[in-house]
Amino acid sequence: MTSWLLLASAVLLLTLVSGLQDIREPPRITKPDRPLKVYALLGDRVELQCQALGDPAPTYTWWKNGLPLPSSAEVQIDQTAGTLTIMSLTTVHEADYTCLATNEFPGTPPLRPTSLAPVITVILQRIGGALAKGVTVNGTEFQYLSLQCRFEEAAVGPHVFYKWYQGTDTTLPLDMDGDRLYIDTEGTLHFTYLKQTDSKELPRAYFCFQEVLPLMKQASNTSLTVRPATVSSAIAPRLRFSNSGVKVALYQTAKLECVFEGYDPNPNMPDLPQITWKDTSLKEIVNNGKYQLSDDSRRLEILNVQEADEGDYSCQASNSAQTTANTFVTLDVTSTPVWNPDGMPSYLTVPDGEDAIFRCDARSLVDETPPRTPDWFINGQPFVPGTDPSKFVMSSDKKQLTIRSVQKATDIFCVQCRVSNHVGNTWGDGCLNVILPITITYQPKAIQDINKGDAVDLTVRATTDASISRLVYIWTFNNVTYTDTPPFAQVDPVQNRMFINTSALSPDEFKSVAGVYTCRIYHNYQSVTVETEVFIEPGGAPVAGGAFELWMIGLIVGILLLLLLFIVCCIVICRKKQEGDYNVDKKEVAAGYHPKKELDENRFDAYAPEEDKYDGKMPETSPTIFTVENPVPNGKNGHIPAPYTNGGPPSPYVNVPPHSPYTNGGPPSPYMNSPTAPPYTNEDVPAISFTPGDRWGSETHSLDSYQGEEQPAPYINENGSLVLSYPEPAQLADRDHNDGPRDYQRDPAYTNTTPPSSRRSVTPDPQPPTSPRRGVTWEEIPIEGSEMSEDPEAPQRSGSGRRFGLRDVMPGETMI
Repeated sequence: MTSWLLLASAVLLLTLVSGLQDIREPPRITKPDRPLKVYALLGDRVELQCQALGDPAPTYTWWKNGLPLPSSAEVQIDQTAGTLTIMSLTTVHEADYTCLATNEFPGTPPLRPTSLAPVITVILQRIGGALAKGVTVNGTEFQYLSLQCRFEEAAVGPHVFYKWYQGTDTTLPLDMDGDRLYIDTEGTLHFTYLKQTDSKELPRAYFCFQEVLPLMKQASNTSLTVRPATVSSAIAPRLRFSNSGVKVALYQTAKLECVFEGYDPNPNMPDLPQITWKDTSLKEIVNNGKYQLSDDSRRLEILNVQEADEGDYSCQASNSAQTTANTFVTLDVTSTPVWNPDGMPSYLTVPDGEDAIFRCDARSLVDETPPRTPDWFINGQPFVPGTDPSKFVMSSDKKQLTIRSVQKATDIFCVQCRVSNHVGNTWGDGCLNVILPITITYQPKAIQDINKGDAVDLTVRATTDASISRLVYIWTFNNVTYTDTPPFAQVDPVQNRMFINTSALSPDEFKSVAGVYTCRIYHNYQSVTVETEVFIEPGGAPVAGGAFELWMIGLIVGILLLLLLFIVCCIVICRKKQEGDYNVDKKEVAAGYHPKKELDENRFDAYAPEEDKYDGKMPETSPTIFTVENPVPNGKNGHIPAPYTNGGPPSPYVNVPPHSPYTNGGPPSPYMNSPTAPPYTNEDVPAISFTPGDRWGSETHSLDSYQGEEQPAPYINENGSLVLSYPEPAQLADRDHNDGPRDYQRDPAYTNTTPPSSRRSVTPDPQPPTSPRRGVTWEEIPIEGSEMSEDPEAPQRSGSGRRFGLRDVMPGETMI
């Protein structure tokens, strides 16, 4: 039993959800869109039309004078098409007809929103009553006269016309004699001045006819007798008729009239007074889209009258006798109550859970009676204020009705209000449609901390009511709105996601992705925003889900980097153990020598005579001049370098007995001295001496350290290591080639004030020691193919070469 109850509940829930997901649209009447008057003749077949939109399609009913009208043989109603047909019009059918459009939605009870159309008034078109009794009128020549069109009952129709004839022959209309005669809007015939020829007797008397097309009927007849008179001067114009105070409905055409008497016998002047019109600001009126003047200027028509057109217009006449003062003709624009801005009930579509507000705020025109308190209706039925106050809230002036927390399941209906004044009623109609709200089904984190290579998650997904065909997504990034996507964003249509792949960005582009991203999701009736802020911080966590594809690549790259670092460390450690500070023979260590310790303690001073040790001051005597072996015959200046002075001490040769190193606060430059050449200057590059078998190239003599502010060559650094410093590109001669000087790059950079030469050999010590001494010397080594220079410009040859070594030096050996 329990399982059956659960199943039934599930089915009910699914039915309810399915019902709420359907498209619901209450009726919206499209025809008629404003109040109408329909004129027809007795016995005519009259059809009134009503059309409305809605989903499901609405059905139609009609009211007559506010009461339900059933379909009958005389008046037939098509509930599907919305038409009402009066089969044969009589006075019984003259009334106000209102169309009601209704559709139905599932519910308990079912929802039946009903919309009311503007009123259609049906009027039987008719004309006059019995013929009025004929009369006789007398007048005087050159004087004004008017004949009234007399009838017992006014004609009824959209347009009533009055026409005058001489006799009953309607085929001979009265001659207006060049505008001397004029018929006003009420049918009166005006003579600006009389002539003897205007006298008419029966049966040629003046006959007036009412005409309401296609109807025409005689109203009255008048006989006229004109007494003769003479005139020697002009008769001044004088106003004899105007329709001042005429009432015209809003948006209709107003007709203002002025009729003047007057006569001018001067043949050089017009015989009739000339009339001009001015508007309410006393500006002269001419024919345009707003104003139309009759040919004789007696009538001014104002088209599509607005409230602002109400006021005093003026007419004025003139001839040779005088010009009249302005005569004011007042126009009174009238109307049923008109809606204030946003005051009319409207068609509302409101998301589920929000409030719906209907307004009914109307006013009368200026200087007219204010409207009465509005009357409210729901689905055409009177609404009593105070009904369900938790749901319906009426304002104190009854101009606003609020429906709280509307629900799609229960609150789809239509609302009407009626506002009345002394002219008539104004109806307002609106319907409430409730839709499911926009629901965000996925959004990124509010704050995203990213590193290079992470993906910025910008995926936003949302759903809404089934009646909404499309949701619009608009992005704003750092207060700049984008019509498609933010900068660098990519869309994956398969996975329905949007992201920024930062691994593909340059450093500057990566920095620019930081900021606030705002996505606005909206349709015509609701708007929702989603915001995420992106920060770039070292160590920030990657965006969840966005960098899923990159984590494995990052892991592999990290492992490879660690493995490469481990291999490099192993190689360095092995080389360090193998070479040490000096590549000395193990026998030296076994014999009790400690080269590194000796150099750390004494540098080279222990191997030089005591008298040559330098105490930090410049020596007072000139240095010993050594002879260069195999000097290059041509330096840059064409001479063999001479003793170098240049305001400073020349370079000594390191560790050549009996001379000691010269420091001068730091290692000096090793300039060679020659007694046979002029002094060497800064502008020249010294020559470098080669001996047979020598090689030059940084791949053989690689030196990597020095001390002090200047780079000399060669010297012993603080660690006791022998250091050679190469000069700026020097012009070095290759004796095995005849292609002239070559450029060789020194290593490392040399910053002394002048470039030195750094390769030389010296003669044997003239007083060699009698016992072995520790020192630096050359050692002949074979040059293998693998030791050839990588520089294509460097000399390439085989044979023997030299390298530095630190060992016991026997008497007679060459040392440096």
